[in-house]
Amino acid sequence: MHQNEEGVIGLEPEYLYLPDDEDDLDQYEELMHLTQGEYQTNLNYCIWPSLESLFKPVGCLLLCCTILRICFQYDIFNVKIKHLSSIALGLYVVHYYFDSELSFYILGIASLSYCALLIPNNHIKRSISIDKGYFALFSSIVCMMLNELLIDHEKWNRIRSAVMLIAMKFISLSFDRGNNQKTPLPGLIEFFGYVFSPSTCIFGPWISFDEYILSLQKINYSWNWTRSVFASLFWSFGFFILSNCIITWILPDSLPGIFLLYRDALIFRTSHYFVSFLSDATHGISGAGSSPGRPLVRVTSPRLIEIPRSMVEVCVYWNFAMHGWLKKYVFKPTFRVYGSLTAVLMTYLMSSLLHGLNTRLSAVLLSLGCYTYVEYRTRAAFSKLFSACVCSRPCPNLCHVHKLKHSSTFSSVLNTGYTVSVIIHLAYLGALIDEASRSHDIQYSASSFDLWRNFYFFSHIMVIGEFCGCIIISSITKHYHRT
Repeated sequence: MHQNEEGVIGLEPEYLYLPDDEDDLDQYEELMHLTQGEYQTNLNYCIWPSLESLFKPVGCLLLCCTILRICFQYDIFNVKIKHLSSIALGLYVVHYYFDSELSFYILGIASLSYCALLIPNNHIKRSISIDKGYFALFSSIVCMMLNELLIDHEKWNRIRSAVMLIAMKFISLSFDRGNNQKTPLPGLIEFFGYVFSPSTCIFGPWISFDEYILSLQKINYSWNWTRSVFASLFWSFGFFILSNCIITWILPDSLPGIFLLYRDALIFRTSHYFVSFLSDATHGISGAGSSPGRPLVRVTSPRLIEIPRSMVEVCVYWNFAMHGWLKKYVFKPTFRVYGSLTAVLMTYLMSSLLHGLNTRLSAVLLSLGCYTYVEYRTRAAFSKLFSACVCSRPCPNLCHVHKLKHSSTFSSVLNTGYTVSVIIHLAYLGALIDEASRSHDIQYSASSFDLWRNFYFFSHIMVIGEFCGCIIISSITKHYHRT
């Protein structure tokens, strides 16, 4: 290596790779075509096998949803037959995805849920002084925790999501109908048809009992409905390939640590998008989105998560159905009594408990609750002090409240800065969830948070600094308004 007269660093001939014979030329050509070869290898040994592995399980689920839609579509089947069709097809799907032992276990949990739903509300109030909805909420959490502790971890990991969906449906029914004497509780067949509907029993999304009853009716097919179902399947398979094959190829292990952190979090997020769009498709086949009275339930929005405005919007767009369920049955009741901070923390605590006792996952969800609250308060303080459109949720296009609109330099810079910070936080939090999905730590261990420790807990330190800044900005705002 040397430096020429113009100050440009050059390479001596011995440092250059110059092919001088046929063998070297072959090696050189092989090196130049390495990327193309890697792509072909990835295609042959990852992409095609991954798609083939999806064919049977996804094909079975879509076929059962289609058969169910045919049963629901024609009036030759009465309502009872439609519910029984939902039960039979749903139990077949459950048996296909799990073995017989786990299928019977899931059936047993659904049966216990219905027995608990039948307990009169006044008996529960006399015994433990709470409404049936809260009784269902707490009993479901206890059930999930006992399953974590008593069942084989590998088996429980397989059925956890299915059991969580049963718990969410049981809790929503208890709140909506258990406390309301004017609205009758569903019968056994209706309840099992709702719980085991093949369109929602494996991947979700959660839907209310009224939405399920609406799906029994005849629908008018439209091009938009057909296009949305096929688009959901296309995006589902695309994100599956990204998660399984493409991301690790584009972002190899040789990258610096912070990029690997982002890569691992991105793998987790794309696998979530795969499941979400697949549940979009199965729910769409059941009739959602076919007419104005049956809006399509979009489960997620990758664009608004990958380029987020705020952590609040990430939580909203991550899973619309789960967000709506938590907001209706946890956040609002808690907020009315205890205020915003307790409601936010209780919401994320409840989400953590429903998802299980995984140490890492619980830490991520509770951290997410704190991050969301601090960001919301800080941006609200900025907005009040500078009269700017910088709140966690965007202002209307014609905002008459703030002087500095969203297109102003100050608002643009601050909102962009928060977008970057949220992307960093998501990489930090998501990488640990990706680790949690590969392990099962009920008990805390010294190695549980090695990933965060290796990065010196920088994300948490950023949020603590932001919280201190929020206190200072709020004090300045109060002093400014007093003067």
